Amino acid sequence: RGAAMRILRDMQIEFLGAPESVEVEQALPFRPPHRAMAPGSTRIGIVGGGVGGLISALELVRCGYRDITIFEADDEVGGKVLTHQIGDEYIELGQNFFGDSFRHVLDLAVELGCQLTQNELTFQLWDEKYGFEEAPVRRTTRAWSEAMTKASRNRMNPPLPLPSLHQDIDIPFSQYLQKYRLRPPTTMYYFDWNAMGYGLDLDISAAYVLPYISVVAALGNSVYVTKGNRSLWTTLAAHLASQWGVKILRQHPVEQVVSSGNGLDDKVRVQAAGQQFEFEEVVLALPPKQLIDILPKDDPLQPYLPQFRYLGYVMHSFRADGLFKDGGVFIPEYAKVLGKPMLIQACHGHSGWYITGQFSADYSPSLDQHSSLPVAELEQNVVALVEKMGGKLTEMGPQRNWEYFPHLRENVVPNLRAIEGLQGQRHIWTTGSWLSFETTEHVARHARHLVRTCFDPAYEAASPEQD
Repeated sequence: RGAAMRILRDMQIEFLGAPESVEVEQALPFRPPHRAMAPGSTRIGIVGGGVGGLISALELVRCGYRDITIFEADDEVGGKVLTHQIGDEYIELGQNFFGDSFRHVLDLAVELGCQLTQNELTFQLWDEKYGFEEAPVRRTTRAWSEAMTKASRNRMNPPLPLPSLHQDIDIPFSQYLQKYRLRPPTTMYYFDWNAMGYGLDLDISAAYVLPYISVVAALGNSVYVTKGNRSLWTTLAAHLASQWGVKILRQHPVEQVVSSGNGLDDKVRVQAAGQQFEFEEVVLALPPKQLIDILPKDDPLQPYLPQFRYLGYVMHSFRADGLFKDGGVFIPEYAKVLGKPMLIQACHGHSGWYITGQFSADYSPSLDQHSSLPVAELEQNVVALVEKMGGKLTEMGPQRNWEYFPHLRENVVPNLRAIEGLQGQRHIWTTGSWLSFETTEHVARHARHLVRTCFDPAYEAASPEQD
């Protein structure tokens, strides 16, 4: 932590100070009911090489486990952190920033020796009638975030998962504001929430908004990894393999995960890329939609998985002439329109490359039906917006369509408590953004908490603050 703070001080980044002391309603630390088998000869399989899977592996080796295998369906790890390199330009088509409030991810980047660059992007607003104008100051959003966290009287203990929150905040966000007599969010908050891919409907449960505010809306300054944000996670994977002997099987999509039972001698069998593997414990770091396909129909998780809703969120990259050279632009009037680009951001290398984000689909809870727009229409909307801004799109680059932000529409805390209560049954564990929130920091915190509370033999003597 000290090294990370020194680096950010050198960048003249100001840390968010601790809030004033207020009376809080303490949430009970959540403890899954099961414990994993102790280190030694225990074989552990991790399904998914994204942030949740990699952090799980890192924490497991720190707890003394040595026989660990990670299954990754793609040819590289990183999950929703996706960087494309074109020449000297690094184009971020996934989660593309972190900073002073992302303390777990920041500490990891410093520990692994990744070179960091301060993100000095500034944003403007644009609409068809008035053109460009200066964006509202972000520090007002930060002040509002602090005020809301204090006034809520709910202690946000970031290392703990969502089930640790009070159930009385599991209400629509508008009702939450009324309950605690809070001012409406700032305009910039709404822009950020939309542009970061968290939905067309702003009035979801406060159980999701509070974790967002605790990290993202409280972000004072942001940084990026100079060689591309995915390089942080590929560096971690290389470290796990070389220093701890973790086996990372790329291009090994998992087809099935089946446990023989809850006994000490029972095993979990994983079928991946046509091969069979056997483990004492398995950590599933995949979203619900994929878990539906690989778990048995009678698995106790199955009733909960179809309840999660997704958003289709597309990141496009393109080269253009005649646009701004750095910074970014929010388009407020498109923020709630399916298929319309909500932001355009210049890539860090000032090379004429840009990225843009737009919602492409709204997936129903059944996961069987969804409204979706074709790629050609999405691209045409980008071309049209660039022209309206006075630029000319010269080349369309890589794009990625994400099934983003898995979340529940109601009964968030009770359902997540029930899911967490299944941790370790049949020697199967789960982690990922669907159990926390869709940022690298929240996913890292959940994976770390899971391993520390359920796998670390020394945890019994630890307090929740040590997570």
